[in-house]
Amino acid sequence: MDDRLQQEIEQYANRKIEKGPSIFICPERIEDRAMGKDVRSFYQMVIAHEFGHAFIRLKGNGITDKYYKTDWGRIIEEGLCQAFGLLLASPAEDCIDFTERQPLEYQTWRLWDRNIEFIKLMMGEWSINEIPKFPFPWWYGYPFRWWWIKWWEWYYDKIRIRKAEDFWKWLAIVIMDYVCR
Repeated sequence: MDDRLQQEIEQYANRKIEKGPSIFICPERIEDRAMGKDVRSFYQMVIAHEFGHAFIRLKGNGITDKYYKTDWGRIIEEGLCQAFGLLLASPAEDCIDFTERQPLEYQTWRLWDRNIEFIKLMMGEWSINEIPKFPFPWWYGYPFRWWWIKWWEWYYDKIRIRKAEDFWKWLAIVIMDYVCR
């Protein structure tokens, strides 16, 4: 946060704000996008989504910050955080229409399925820029069976993954291919 923004917020909030990472949530925007549905589920989704970003930053000590500035990095992180937010929103069905009107990187939550353990695992691996130490197991549901086949095909037949960054770039391409079908 730059100094001008910090001063503006401090003046508006009438309190001192420490420098560092910040999350800003605009209640008016959330309520406007709820379009008559229960606004509580939207708040739950947005807060859980932002908590997902905070988890990634704190667990990885900001390792993936530079990747978030790239298109492929946003595809990975926003999809994971959106999936996490939808898992914790109740009822999530109220929020799904809302996600369909967001930019494409937010819509990639669909590929992560609805498995909290897998999402937490992938958020942890992404936060420290590691390649997951397993092929995507078939028991995580349909999208992951498809990934499992794609991943092994790519890994064994085409390229041996050397760097985690290459894995995450590849995964962003697979996600966009799946979502855009």
